[in-house]
Amino acid sequence: MIKLAVVGAAGRMGRRIIALARKDKELKVLCGLEKRGHTLSGKEIEEVKISSSMDNMFMCDVVIDFTGAPASIENLKFVLQYNKPLVLGTTGFDAQQQKRIEGASK
Repeated sequence: MIKLAVVGAAGRMGRRIIALARKDKELKVLCGLEKRGHTLSGKEIEEVKISSSMDNMFMCDVVIDFTGAPASIENLKFVLQYNKPLVLGTTGFDAQQQKRIEGASK
């Protein structure tokens, strides 16, 4: 079973990923993550608790990020810290942000 962390879990794509993952026996969403102060923080989406803490990321196998460019760059620090594969669905990166992502991918 592949354990997922979905960052941007309360957004349109995050909710869709969680819903689809629940239908797949090979996937389990361990954590749904949103920014601090989000109205759904502490609540559940599709039986996945939403948190603003990246501390549980070490338990997942893969991180899926559908946030905004600045948030994705910030989240990249945690992905590198925990040495986790990242599926990045965010767009709109500037040249400097793209270089950081390329560097992290190595």
